[in-house]
Amino acid sequence: MKFDALVIDKGEFCENNVLLRILQKEIAAKAVPGQFVNVKCPGDDSLVLRRPISIMNADPTEGWFEIAFEIRGKGTGLLAKVSKGDVLDIMGPLGNGFEIRDDFKKIAVIGGGIGIYPLYFLGKRMKQCEIDVFMGYRCADRVVLNNDFDREGCSVYLSTDDGTAGYSGYITSLFKKVYEPGKYDMIYICGPEIMAAKAVSMLEGDKERCQVSLEERMGCGIGACLVCTCEVKTKESVVRKTVCKDGPVFRASELVWED
Repeated sequence: MKFDALVIDKGEFCENNVLLRILQKEIAAKAVPGQFVNVKCPGDDSLVLRRPISIMNADPTEGWFEIAFEIRGKGTGLLAKVSKGDVLDIMGPLGNGFEIRDDFKKIAVIGGGIGIYPLYFLGKRMKQCEIDVFMGYRCADRVVLNNDFDREGCSVYLSTDDGTAGYSGYITSLFKKVYEPGKYDMIYICGPEIMAAKAVSMLEGDKERCQVSLEERMGCGIGACLVCTCEVKTKESVVRKTVCKDGPVFRASELVWED
């Protein structure tokens, strides 16, 4: 589960958003959309905690997978400085991914900001479906992957908070204009909690047909430290589960959202 993995390519989607293609055959072969890897930050042994990063794409035939992340602090800043040919210490794939079924005919994915990255992997794995992609960003300069989804044959619905690209406003407002109960076999969401909670609140009877990937700070990544817990409804009560091990993907109907 822990590997030395070779960086074979590096790119940048937009300012402070870095893409790494990594050669590691076992992770590439096992990875499913919605899972993540836990990466040790290189160059500073004082950073004990790894950084959890969603898997954006994988090619099991060629043995590589891709991760994309935003530079938000010292750890991701160090990761952003790696070069082609460097070796990273990586654990993965970790967590439970999205449910993928061959009988799905039409699905929707809703992503906010960097939450769109794991949804791209999902779209690649579900090409048999008609896919509506709802992607929301702060401004035009932050927009990524819209052309990639378009090339995959998806219908792209784009919004920016400031109106500089696509629909002017939040992506949840744009989704509300398109959504009808029963329209989709499954709805997949990944992004900030406030966006995910708002999208789920719009689903009239479709919460069982919705899966949410939670964004949460993590420690160990394997459910041992209990840092990344969330509340989940069961038949008997509400319990706490770990996002890293029990998730990060949960059924929308199970989640208890904070007020």
